[in-house]
Amino acid sequence: MLREPLSPRHIKPRLLGYWGTTPGLNFIYAHLNRAIRAFDLNMIYICGPGHSGPGMETS
Repeated sequence: MLREPLSPRHIKPRLLGYWGTTPGLNFIYAHLNRAIRAFDLNMIYICGPGHSGPGMETS
């Protein structure tokens, strides 16, 4: 799924929020995004600013 190998620049210098919830949110984001694209679903994934929302990478 990666377009390029992971490197140190992919790691955020300071993760905001709770470390325990960030991996779960990223897991759901990645796999739900794949399902939305694969099945052309009419939905979006919304992640709020609380807990580990700031840990999500947006680009």
